[in-house]
Amino acid sequence: MIDAIIQKRNENKLRVIKTAKTEEEINEAARNGFFPLVKKVVPSEEIRHQLSIVQCRKTGEIRIITDRRTRVGEVYGEDWERVVPFYSYYPVSFPNPYAAYLIPPDIIKNEKVFVEEIIEDITSARWQFNTFRLKSGEAVWDGVDLRIIEGQGFEQEGRVVGNRRIGKSKIVG
Repeated sequence: MIDAIIQKRNENKLRVIKTAKTEEEINEAARNGFFPLVKKVVPSEEIRHQLSIVQCRKTGEIRIITDRRTRVGEVYGEDWERVVPFYSYYPVSFPNPYAAYLIPPDIIKNEKVFVEEIIEDITSARWQFNTFRLKSGEAVWDGVDLRIIEGQGFEQEGRVVGNRRIGKSKIVG
């Protein structure tokens, strides 16, 4: 399923750059001829999601609520109550404080590529107190580093997300 999502996002059919998240994955890629472009994983204070938890008094089951407009009693019934009020959390989980883009040996300077999983936290949209990160997208290899092109996903389509119009694409880095 993930491959199908990536394929759809990679609408320009660019070469795909994979991301390795463990020492073993990075070293295996290096042994197979890739150059691991290692980066620190630095969680952004800006990237946040919110949730609340409701629970059924009779069964103990829970439901995760992400829409602040949800009226618990109307949606779930009178046996349900909010047990955890809305709170913000960082929604991304990397197993280590580092990761690496796996750069193929035949990549050329200024080649546009598709990064399967972006390491850096780049904002892609905001909605209902949530700030979403760009998970995958296009980048340009400058001969030393991958420069992620901002303004992808929701932004590239020029949609209004919440009450904010998102700007045009630009290269960052």
